[in-house]
Amino acid sequence: YMVNPPYEILLQGTMATLAYIRKSYLCVKETGYMNISGLSLQRLPEDIITLENLQHLQARDNKIMFLSSSIGKMQDLKVLHMHNNGLLYLPAEIGNLQTLIELRIPFNEIKVLPADIKHCFNLRKLSLQHNLLSTVSADVLQSLTNLESLNISRNQIVYVPGTVGCLHALQKLRMDQNQVRSLPSEIGGCSSLTLLSITCNQFSSLPDELSSCSLLTALHISGNRFFQLPRCIESLKRLRHLWASNNEMQGLPTFLANLPALFELQLQGCPDLKFPPPDILLQGRQVIVDYLVSNMRYEISVDTAQSETRVLILETRAKEDADAAELAEEIIVPLRELAEKALLKAEKAEMIASDLRAQVEIFDMGDIDNDAALLPEEKQAHREKLESEFEELQDTLNKAERKAELFKAEAETARAKAVEAEEIARALRKIAEESEEVAREAKKERT
Repeated sequence: YMVNPPYEILLQGTMATLAYIRKSYLCVKETGYMNISGLSLQRLPEDIITLENLQHLQARDNKIMFLSSSIGKMQDLKVLHMHNNGLLYLPAEIGNLQTLIELRIPFNEIKVLPADIKHCFNLRKLSLQHNLLSTVSADVLQSLTNLESLNISRNQIVYVPGTVGCLHALQKLRMDQNQVRSLPSEIGGCSSLTLLSITCNQFSSLPDELSSCSLLTALHISGNRFFQLPRCIESLKRLRHLWASNNEMQGLPTFLANLPALFELQLQGCPDLKFPPPDILLQGRQVIVDYLVSNMRYEISVDTAQSETRVLILETRAKEDADAAELAEEIIVPLRELAEKALLKAEKAEMIASDLRAQVEIFDMGDIDNDAALLPEEKQAHREKLESEFEELQDTLNKAERKAELFKAEAETARAKAVEAEEIARALRKIAEESEEVAREAKKERT
């Protein structure tokens, strides 16, 4: 395996360190592993991208805001880790990495995933936590059918497409600390799911179809707006860990007694919880279960007394869902306009960069050495002047290309956000309509 560069190499700076790492890799390339983390790199070096048999690349803790399109050449790559880089977007060419099985890009600033990532058919693990995503597109989820672990926690997710149900191999789904209000009924298609973690969102219910996820052993729903535990939990006979702290629940259902594998039950921070009483809750899971079994009749009376409160809550949430849908619809036009402006900026920046490239290509250093009219010291001074001008021109070109890349990223992101906003608005409108229907049905039941 590769060893870390010695201290005297690190002291020579980034380029010397990279050269050392590259030479070291060539000596042990059969391992296919390289680590260029923590080198303050602003780009992924081309001579790294073109290395033969590179299968596992660690590039954490750098300053790589953009990945060039040449990343698509890394045909052998299986694992890519790019934590904490400030990445703004992934290029479409990421879809060429069809050998990729693990992609971890948390702690970045990615707002939209490229549609082409759906071609990474072999992905098993995808970590996107701590970014700026508002959804993962339906097409992407529909295509990544080999995913076993998906982490989209700590983003700005408001909507989960129904195609999540296509992830039949998915075992772990983490989407904590977002703004999601509901899961699609298709979640029942995730038949391999063992962990579902949706803490700190806006959930007040779970679809009945979740009961089809019979392998589920851990369900984390703390920090939401549940006023009762969802009925679908009753069917999860393998459930061992149920986290339901910091919700609005007033009572626990007796069906908890029918979960034979339940080992951990977290209920802290539920101030409205009156049944069972606090002294029972403090005595642990078995005492709670025994109490529920012995008080089934009381539970029914509590349910009856709470029905009016439930209707009011459902009506309030239906209005909130309708307001959220309306807000999402209002931002579509401004996002389209923003995308058009960003595209114009990108085109202008690319024209400037193109002109500078042409100037670099035709830059004439002249035949100074054969100019008999110049003295040796004049030749040297003239050569240095031309070299300085060329370096300045090259530096200006580099800055222009970087600016063009930035504007291109902004344009692509803005366009994708506009498309995404339309998808989210449609989904939120559907959720609002469903919430209104649930509230109406609850009102009928009460009367």
